[in-house]
Amino acid sequence: MKSLLSIAFFFITLTTQAADSTAYTPNEAIADALSSPLHFVGKGKLYGYDTISSCLYRNDKVLVLHGYCISPEAPAADVQIYSPARGQVVAVHAESLNDATPISLTNPKTYPPEFWYIFLGSLQAGELSLETNFSDFANFYENRYSKYPPNCIVGYSGKKCDAPLEEYAQKWLPSALAFRKNPSTAWKNMLNTVKAISH
Repeated sequence: MKSLLSIAFFFITLTTQAADSTAYTPNEAIADALSSPLHFVGKGKLYGYDTISSCLYRNDKVLVLHGYCISPEAPAADVQIYSPARGQVVAVHAESLNDATPISLTNPKTYPPEFWYIFLGSLQAGELSLETNFSDFANFYENRYSKYPPNCIVGYSGKKCDAPLEEYAQKWLPSALAFRKNPSTAWKNMLNTVKAISH
């Protein structure tokens, strides 16, 4: 399972083509995703998830992609939170120590460090809206994430913000490092939420 999930994750590095003056931290993104009920938008296979179905949800602030929308629950999570208002997207990817343990039941302190990443990317103005349907989202996803654009990342290999997102480094990198070292209770709530509403 790990090799498949890792390959899928390799293909979804996040884009950074428009900059916002305020970096969208992991805790801010998760708070937005949990701020009101998530409503189902659609389900299907996306670029990079060729054998796994993904679910898209929305509330009044963000779109949330649950990358591994399968049953029984996967031993991995890839949660991507898109904020059209902020013009940014935060993604959190984590895996269990073994393929038998659902990710929501895994202690975050035991995540294998090589499979525990946080990403930041930017959205172009008008690229997504809260009214985006699944078909349009799938087209957006393939068009953007097949190009290997720059991003901000905190993970096993270190931390960095590529140009043109270097202005984010001062705020976002410390926030993502802190989140990776000690994930908030909200992260577990996020995992339990997408598990509960998976179709």
